[in-house]
Amino acid sequence: MIRLILLTLLALPLFSMTIKERFENAHEGQYVVTEQSKLVSFMRIQSLSDKRLVLEEISLPSHKAKKIAWRRWYRDGAKGATSHLLYEINLEKGTCTNIYSPQRNASLTSSAEQLFTDLIVLSLTPIREKERKRIGAPPQEGLDMRKIWNPPLVQNGKKLPKTETKAYKARWPDDGTELAGKFLELYFHENSPFPCWMEISNSAATFKIRLIDSGDA
Repeated sequence: MIRLILLTLLALPLFSMTIKERFENAHEGQYVVTEQSKLVSFMRIQSLSDKRLVLEEISLPSHKAKKIAWRRWYRDGAKGATSHLLYEINLEKGTCTNIYSPQRNASLTSSAEQLFTDLIVLSLTPIREKERKRIGAPPQEGLDMRKIWNPPLVQNGKKLPKTETKAYKARWPDDGTELAGKFLELYFHENSPFPCWMEISNSAATFKIRLIDSGDA
């Protein structure tokens, strides 16, 4: 009987989710700092309600982002930033209704607008434990006893030890965009709606976005 129950559970589909759903348990002020392609981005929840989300994104080159205390940097006016944008998102429809630039005091039109909202509503499937990345090289024979790999988590400038994450995967639809057909792998810590690690890959290359810091500001 127990074996039958276990087999039944294993046969059940894993429940998918979206990043938009993770914001249901988020709060204003939460932020992440990520690095990708020599660019550092500070993203913060400026305001959040049942129907509306405003995300603030401030970017600067990675060579200018050394030894920054991010919460203080933001509160002191984000000196050295090269880009500052506010994304207004309709959570009911899953659409971006406006992109505003405080630097230009104007709304912008960007092709990234649709990509940004498509990512938020993209259906993500949990990665099964047996499919998770492991630490170290695989054994040539016998059981694989390697520990599951988790991306490093940093909060308020301090690296947290032995943090566990939930891993999800997705395939971007063939929509003619730069992400069309690519595979995504995202890792989340339970306390944040933002991914703390993301990989975008195809048969040729893998593009990684890693976490530098997170917290409340």
